[in-house]
Amino acid sequence: SKRSIPTRMGRRRLKTAVRVPSSVMRTIRAENMMTPMVMAAASAVKPKYAIVLEGTTASDIGETDEADEVCAVGKGAVLSFMDNGAIYDRKFLKLACDTAKRLGIPYQLKRAVAGGNEAGRIQKIGTGCHVLAISVPCRYIHSPVEMVEKSDVSAAARLIAAFAEKTL
Repeated sequence: SKRSIPTRMGRRRLKTAVRVPSSVMRTIRAENMMTPMVMAAASAVKPKYAIVLEGTTASDIGETDEADEVCAVGKGAVLSFMDNGAIYDRKFLKLACDTAKRLGIPYQLKRAVAGGNEAGRIQKIGTGCHVLAISVPCRYIHSPVEMVEKSDVSAAARLIAAFAEKTL
């Protein structure tokens, strides 16, 4: 079976955007398969920082009121302040926003507490760590017809690379 767009995006972003040192943990799996692997790896590594790469629901179609949109396809990478599993560090989030602004990388803040990823589990490992989710807005997420905008994938890749270089 084919891998989902968020899984393929994560793999591509890691391979092409970020040159990470060997001490950085890299895992790519759909969220329903990842928990045991992430828990084991994060317990062993005890990271100080973690950047989670994901696709997030856009909810920007049809007659959806703008107030009900989570984010929008075509408006850049998505940064979250909170989701159903994690509360992201305010200073870490601000640093990511400042990095995007400084480099002219399009980004948007997630406008709703929706979805979740492995950041919530990683955040609670050991004494805890700073987590950040950098997402690509995905229309029709978790369906056979998922759609993303190439410019959003590019923005997320550039932001990941710039943020990791400056922070890690």
